[in-house]
Amino acid sequence: MSADTDALVPVAWMSKDGKRIAFRRHRDYCTPLYGVDTIERLTRERDEARQVCAEAYQVVGVLLDETGQFETEHGTKILDNLSEHRPIHDDVLPWENSNAIEQAVARERERWESALTIAAGMAEEHKHRADDVGRLAHAVMSAIRATKAPT
Repeated sequence: MSADTDALVPVAWMSKDGKRIAFRRHRDYCTPLYGVDTIERLTRERDEARQVCAEAYQVVGVLLDETGQFETEHGTKILDNLSEHRPIHDDVLPWENSNAIEQAVARERERWESALTIAAGMAEEHKHRADDVGRLAHAVMSAIRATKAPT
């Protein structure tokens, strides 16, 4: 027997109903390597994995942005892997977080402090307006009483 006739060679075969079936060729006959059910299951699992990668891409992108790492080399590599649905960069792990979380917390604290300062200023402004409205109402009531007073 020659090496050519004994070799297992993967080939694709299309069935009459249009479904692809993988075969392996051994000498002069074909035996199924994967059935239609297996191919459909693997295709479904691939599609589900791609969907999970797309969802993870969105979540990771937001988290990278919130921690100030969106435009870093490390952040770009993980997003590349997720968008390609495969590891094109093998040096993503270990993740170098440094002090990104502390920086994000500090930014969030500054944002809230700024918002509270603005709110306090608006409250003070409303207090002065309320005082002005109170004085105006008092003046109007005094004027109404004065016009009703007997002379």
